[in-house]
Amino acid sequence: MKEQITKEQLVKVAYLARLKLSEEEALQLKDDLNKVLNYVEQLNELNVEEVEPVSHVFEIETPFREDEAVYIENTEKYLENIPDRSGRYIRVPLIVDYEE
Repeated sequence: MKEQITKEQLVKVAYLARLKLSEEEALQLKDDLNKVLNYVEQLNELNVEEVEPVSHVFEIETPFREDEAVYIENTEKYLENIPDRSGRYIRVPLIVDYEE
C-alpha cells in the first residue's frame, strides 16, 4: 500500500481540526486514510469515457413542509430541565475561542 499521508501531515490536520489523538489512534487513522486515498487512486485509473453520468437512478423530489409558527402555552415547562439559563434564554458553553 502506497503511503500518501505521513504521520506529520496527520498530526497537523488533527491540530487544525482540534482533535486530540493518542499515538495508537493517529497510526490507525493514518492507515485508514491511506487506504481510502489508495482506493480513490484506483477509481481514478478507471476508463469511464463511455459511461453516461448519473445523478439519480430515479427522479427524486425532496418533500418540504411549510413552516408554521406554533404557540406554546407553557414554555416554562420545557425550560425547567435546562441546566444553565437566564430567564427564557439558554446558556451554552463557548465553542470557538476567538483569541487563537
